[in-house]
Amino acid sequence: GIIYPFIVLFIILAIWKGSLFYDKTNLLELLDQQSSTLIIAALLMVALGVSGTGGVIAVLGVAAVVCVSSAVAGELLQDFKVGYILGGTPRSIQIVELIAVVLASAVMYFPLLALTSYAKVMAEKSAS
Repeated sequence: GIIYPFIVLFIILAIWKGSLFYDKTNLLELLDQQSSTLIIAALLMVALGVSGTGGVIAVLGVAAVVCVSSAVAGELLQDFKVGYILGGTPRSIQIVELIAVVLASAVMYFPLLALTSYAKVMAEKSAS
């Protein structure tokens, strides 16, 4: 049921993140890993019996987490590099990153809330 996407996601991210941080990968290899991750996730969902709308939602959830985690990891590495060049300490960079995550989450709440309410209105219109 509902736990399968999380198990698959955990396994895939553990393997994928390890290869990202321990190997020097370029952008094409990273995109290849992401696309193969999504294909593997989709095949595992089918093998586990998750299909239909639930399967699509599960694979899209895996895709969203992979996309966001890779973007945040790349951005964090870039921030550490620039912080090092400018003389920042890892501690100060991490504090600023945590503040940025909290602020971005607070700001993104309202557009996501508006999109969710719009989707509910559109679903009610299509149902009637």
